[in-house]
Amino acid sequence: MREAIEAKKFSALNQRVALIGHATIRFTINADGEFQGVGLSKSSGYEVLDAAALASVHEASGIVKRPQATGTQRLATSAVIKYQYGL
Repeated sequence: MREAIEAKKFSALNQRVALIGHATIRFTINADGEFQGVGLSKSSGYEVLDAAALASVHEASGIVKRPQATGTQRLATSAVIKYQYGL
């Protein structure tokens, strides 16, 4: 899951400015690996980074198959998306 999100984290950034920050995104992983209830838990302090972090989680939804050992119940989790953009 982490690799899928990291691979998508810059796709929504169009700006060419130097920004450093990290956003915490909360979401639930369904049995099929889709993410639900994606939302911002803690802001990076930059609206553009927060939006990019949210987009990266949305784009990573369903890409990685959920391990069978985790069962079929929904799992609430969060991910910290770190940026050092344009430096």
